Amino acid sequence: SDVLRDMMLNEESEVIDEVGWSDKDRDEFLVRLFTHLAIGGALNQYEDKVDSIVDTTRAMYKSLLSVRRGANDCVEITSGVFRVTGLKGDIPPPWLFPGGAEAHPQSFCYLITDPVRRHVVVLYHKHTARW
Repeated sequence: SDVLRDMMLNEESEVIDEVGWSDKDRDEFLVRLFTHLAIGGALNQYEDKVDSIVDTTRAMYKSLLSVRRGANDCVEITSGVFRVTGLKGDIPPPWLFPGGAEAHPQSFCYLITDPVRRHVVVLYHKHTARW
């Protein structure tokens, strides 16, 4: 679990080179979702086995995104995923992320749009230290 956390939180981790993830791969929503689940929150109990995290990530990913059959019977993702890092304008406190979106890697907000059904899903978490 420490190796996994090191890989997720440390951009210069040696494990990233072994896995072969590029910066573009790390920006993919699936990888970000896995990272958020693997790192966990303030009261997280770490797992020695990654299977439950992979299964949960897969289930969440499938439920959050919409797909359709495209050309050549290929599956296409129709949803758009947008990462919100802050708000501008005359918005009274409390803000989306006190201290800024980069204050903690576990503070995040994603808007997942479904153009066919015309709805938006908000996936939001603001890290709060418990100890």
